Amino acid sequence: MLDIETGFRIDDRVIAWGVTLDEACRLLGVPAAHSASGDIVLRSGLGLGLPAVSARLSAPAADRPVLAVEYALADVGGFRPDDWIGAVSDLFGPPDHCVRRAIAEGQRPQDGVVLHARWPTGDFRASVSIFGAPRQVAHGLSIGTLWLSWSEERAAAPYLAEWHARAGQLAASAADPAEIEIHPLDWPAYPAHGRAAGGLETEEGRQRRRRLLCLHAPDLLETPGEIAERLTPSHFAIWRPASVRVWCASTLWDTVVFPLDEPVSVTRIEMLPAKGGGYGALEIGRWNVRSAQGSAAIAAAEATIAAFPGVSIVRHDGYDC
Repeated sequence: MLDIETGFRIDDRVIAWGVTLDEACRLLGVPAAHSASGDIVLRSGLGLGLPAVSARLSAPAADRPVLAVEYALADVGGFRPDDWIGAVSDLFGPPDHCVRRAIAEGQRPQDGVVLHARWPTGDFRASVSIFGAPRQVAHGLSIGTLWLSWSEERAAAPYLAEWHARAGQLAASAADPAEIEIHPLDWPAYPAHGRAAGGLETEEGRQRRRRLLCLHAPDLLETPGEIAERLTPSHFAIWRPASVRVWCASTLWDTVVFPLDEPVSVTRIEMLPAKGGGYGALEIGRWNVRSAQGSAAIAAAEATIAAFPGVSIVRHDGYDC
């Protein structure tokens, strides 16, 4: 069986788990990734020792670790779907799930999956899908896809201490806010990654959300209790601590913090009714709130934020199509 604890393989190169996407690209001698998704396609002749035409590395961002590798399996003459399952089983042992499907009537075989299997791999997840016929992909013809992904818990571990330190500093500064404005929303906001984390009612769910924030949205910090107790899901706050020269925007769950005088771009959106009913929104990096079109609360918060040194407002107007 293949040892994947140490890293993933591109051709004969092993890249250690925990390496950032930028560093992985440097090690492989390819241009650094600049896409927002943190994905890059590489030419590869072997994926975990199997014939492949390409490999796609996925990470939350260029400065975050690779979480998954997607190998496009090469079309090998005479290899049947069950042969691929056997080849992957040689790497990981017997699959714990295997499903066969027929190509739907009228569907092109290359657009359908005839066999899907997954393997239990501890801190890793492996799965494979075999198409009904070879499919054109970035670097050639592929007969299927082999996925390998890493535990988010292990990936986030090196980043948690720094994130908790920033959250602790924010909490300490919130004990006595110098200024605070609380604004109503017509629709409730939701915690970033809260639903994906399986809910925030349990400590396990809260811990998983913190890991997801560390990886996917490190600029979002948990809203301090002194601020959160003044809010509901249908309120947000713009506030400044008395002890630190920063300004903050908070929902019940999530807060962004910026030093005064630091250049910050804030997006103000106003969508007039069209097919949809319209809405107004504020977006500050990954933090955002949305309310009904023409919301006086959104306009008032925009005016407050615009007065902070270093802030520039970018306006987007249009129709809710």
